[in-house]
Amino acid sequence: MKIRAKRIAWIHHNPDADHEYWDESLYGFKIKLRSRRKKFAFPYMASLAAGEEVIFKTVEAAQAWCQHKADQMVSKWAELVED
Repeated sequence: MKIRAKRIAWIHHNPDADHEYWDESLYGFKIKLRSRRKKFAFPYMASLAAGEEVIFKTVEAAQAWCQHKADQMVSKWAELVED
């Protein structure tokens, strides 16, 4: 049996601004575009509220990483019992 987290529901903020970002309220993840004006090889940074920051080439890759981390957290927190 595999435990998975609920699918993250991303909210997109400031889509036309230099520093746009995505966040969600269930697990505490945030993804931000580092800058529109400066060109970075890995322009997206994903983070957990009090955790590591990891950079990605695409927002989709950042979202996948966050979902994977959420799956790991939920699996760690879960307790499987047999009745």
